[in-house]
Amino acid sequence: MPVELVLEIFGWADIRIPVFAIKPSISFRVFSFGGSPGSLVRKPWFSTGLLRPSVLKPRPALQLTTFSREQGFVPYPEVCMLSEGNSKLPLTYSQFQGVWFDIAVTQVQHTNKEPQIQRRDGENGSLLVWESHKNTLSSSLRRYGVEFGPNHEIWSHLTDEGNDCITVYGCVMFPAWACVGDNAVLKITKAFMPTHICRPPGQF
Repeated sequence: MPVELVLEIFGWADIRIPVFAIKPSISFRVFSFGGSPGSLVRKPWFSTGLLRPSVLKPRPALQLTTFSREQGFVPYPEVCMLSEGNSKLPLTYSQFQGVWFDIAVTQVQHTNKEPQIQRRDGENGSLLVWESHKNTLSSSLRRYGVEFGPNHEIWSHLTDEGNDCITVYGCVMFPAWACVGDNAVLKITKAFMPTHICRPPGQF
């Protein structure tokens, strides 16, 4: 079988091998103490080390899995309303899911060692952050985030210099709500491509 065809078959099959799996060393909680409904609180939980795109090739992918929950019952009726003009409207179920996890491209600040979310096109661009999955129940359950596949935008924003990390954030949108993480794993994989193919004797 021609080598080119073998490589094409491997590419089509998308056989994946692990690059690494990152787990947090501590549990996590982010809480919104005040503000109005729709005021975002975002807090970092854990990060990868510095990443070089060359190590992740070919065709990288990632997925976050958490054992997590939200805070449960909140005795504040105002968090169930969404302001629109001078009136307040009841939140729909999808709007009311105000606790989730984000994935972001970050760089470590030298002053306080905290991760800083990077932006598209410099300082005035939008943040390089994407939602992984939501927390929807007050009891801890294993939750699987969306897979960031090989064609996801995130991979094009990792610099060749290896200055970037990928950081997991917990997010809360309403007063008195909390995002609680008991455990998690961030898995990064890449496609398996054979580096050496043995040819039958006499075939070149």
